[in-house]
Amino acid sequence: MVSDDDFDIDVDALAGEQDESEPAVAAPAGAAEAPKKPTPAEVRAMSARKPGLWRQVGDKVAAPFQRARLPEWNLKTFAYLLLLIIIIWFLLENWPPCRVRLLVWNGEAPKTVLFLVNLLIGAALLRWWQVFVAARQARRESAQQAAATAAATENTPQ
Repeated sequence: MVSDDDFDIDVDALAGEQDESEPAVAAPAGAAEAPKKPTPAEVRAMSARKPGLWRQVGDKVAAPFQRARLPEWNLKTFAYLLLLIIIIWFLLENWPPCRVRLLVWNGEAPKTVLFLVNLLIGAALLRWWQVFVAARQARRESAQQAAATAAATENTPQ
């Protein structure tokens, strides 16, 4: 016959906690430091069942957002939020469609969409111009360096 005491488990001993009556053993000076115990926020409880398909998909979708942290709330953050609200308000106020004539094509599109398309085209052209100017400057500098090294090798006595 099995008694109830045979199935008792000392949870504190399993968790690595010591009774107050037992003296703590000091580690030798040269020994490596013991691993840190996880805090309650780091510990995750696991279910006895395997997660279903929806749970797995939800976990994969939520994983990038778990690393996101809210910004510090200060005057700069408030100004950015206010600016974002004003921009969204501007875009929503300009939602009614307008007629677009592009060469031989005619059509209607929301003003907001046209504004965003113009913004993206302008940003792409600006980026292209920055890359073009930087490449041109790099070519000029490399040509100057090549000319300087050629001049230095010609003036060197052999």
